[in-house]
Amino acid sequence: MAASRLTSVACFSLIALFARPPVAVRQLPGVALIGVLDTAANLAFTVATLNGSLPVVAVLSSLFPMVTVALAYLRLHERLTRAQLVGIAVAVTGVLLIVSA
Repeated sequence: MAASRLTSVACFSLIALFARPPVAVRQLPGVALIGVLDTAANLAFTVATLNGSLPVVAVLSSLFPMVTVALAYLRLHERLTRAQLVGIAVAVTGVLLIVSA
């Protein structure tokens, strides 16, 4: 995992150095936080995979799109369609059924 993170940091550093994407200094703490949280999530997944119940870990980790939808709803005030709400309800119900079995 450390090698993949080191490689991604090197690649993105080169892209930032040569492409010079417009990033304001005030945005850097948020960008750093995203990197730290992403690394923490991968580490938590690895630990859970090694020490936990793999079927439960696989099901729970497949729900990451729901986090994106929830953040879009909460932070960006995006509207959820009826189909999205039904999908979220079905996914949560499925997880509850799998975890309780």
